[in-house]
Amino acid sequence: MSNFLSLLTTNELVIVPKKLIKFAGLHSTVFLSELIAIQEKSKLILLPVTLQEIKERTGLSRNYQENAREFLVKKGLIKTIFKGQPPKLYYRINLKKVLPLIQEEKP
Repeated sequence: MSNFLSLLTTNELVIVPKKLIKFAGLHSTVFLSELIAIQEKSKLILLPVTLQEIKERTGLSRNYQENAREFLVKKGLIKTIFKGQPPKLYYRINLKKVLPLIQEEKP
């Protein structure tokens, strides 16, 4: 059992909230959950994550990532920013909108 628990705290799993899947679909939820995991680990506000990094971490193809990014931006859950020279894509998570979608409702 301890091996299983230690696996949960590594980068080997993508953990997704079921409530968010109902709202955003599986691919968008996996994409957002991975951004949140990266932010938690790095403590950065703007996340400089590449398409290839997300693919390696989640298995999501370019098409799934682009669709997920488009949906999440449209819903206001993330913001994308191009910055630097050459321009690099950065992500900013809107936790004020994300948290209500994943928190337990109080009875």
